[in-house]
Amino acid sequence: MVLQEFNLQRETPFSKDVLFRAARYLNQCGPKIRDLFWFGGCWVATTLEETDSKAVPRRIAGSPVYFKSAAEDPEPDPAALKRKAPQGLDYDNTDYLSESNTLLRPGIMLASSLIKGNKNGQTKDEWKSTTSGIMVANDKGEIFITVATHGFENDGLVYHPNPLTGRVIGRVVDVLPGTGISIVKLESGLEYLNETFGTAENPAGDTLSGLAPGFAPHTRTYDMLSMNNPFSGSCDGLILGVGLRLEGSNANYVLHEWLLLDNGEKAPIDGSCGSPVLDNQAGVVGLFRFKKNENNQCICVAATELRNFNYEICGGRHRF
Repeated sequence: MVLQEFNLQRETPFSKDVLFRAARYLNQCGPKIRDLFWFGGCWVATTLEETDSKAVPRRIAGSPVYFKSAAEDPEPDPAALKRKAPQGLDYDNTDYLSESNTLLRPGIMLASSLIKGNKNGQTKDEWKSTTSGIMVANDKGEIFITVATHGFENDGLVYHPNPLTGRVIGRVVDVLPGTGISIVKLESGLEYLNETFGTAENPAGDTLSGLAPGFAPHTRTYDMLSMNNPFSGSCDGLILGVGLRLEGSNANYVLHEWLLLDNGEKAPIDGSCGSPVLDNQAGVVGLFRFKKNENNQCICVAATELRNFNYEICGGRHRF
């Protein structure tokens, strides 16, 4: 048994410390892992290669650990995430900019530059569609917003709501390795407010209260979360597991949550990349990253990872 000094089945509460120690042990003494998640009673580790079941620990900190290979649980194809906004569905592609309004907020539709696609031998205009994240400041006090890294081309241009009917509202100026998060500087004259749109249940929306830790004791397995954007609408989420993913070749561990999100409708969730995921106090627990294939199980990167790159959430309304 690994980490015998802890017993997650009895007196030891799950914590970030136990999680990181378990991951370090596996990568130093056991199979190299892609991710490790705690599911409230057991561990599940995804290994980078096929693993001999006789050569791996059966328990970590007193709890069973199950291993699966990356081949058994492949990552979503980035190309599948990079697609035009779905047609024939009721999503909000409103242009929120006008002569009388310059105010933007989390959850609005963003788009990349045009991509030349081909269908049945004919060229057509396509673009990548994602949604906006939160307003943050760096350690110099400079203000930005977050977006999903995979949603934009090498030119870094960010459009709202799309490159055909909208305009450039900013440019990617920083990419945070391993997180799926990029940082965007908005165009001069635009404003941003860290408040969500209202819903039928909550007409006033939520004022984001800060970055909330994505691990115990603040966040636990089976806690409820929420997300609201043009793709998913207003939906509720359940934390299935809290864990980390190994990003890059330097054992860079990045905290993530494994979620089950459902809006009760047929609107897609996988276009939600970049959107803030909130706890019941309007704390930003994570930023949506991707959806598993064929179901509504999703991966969300912990919002507190921003602090590792010297970014912090901003309050209030800011004019760029």
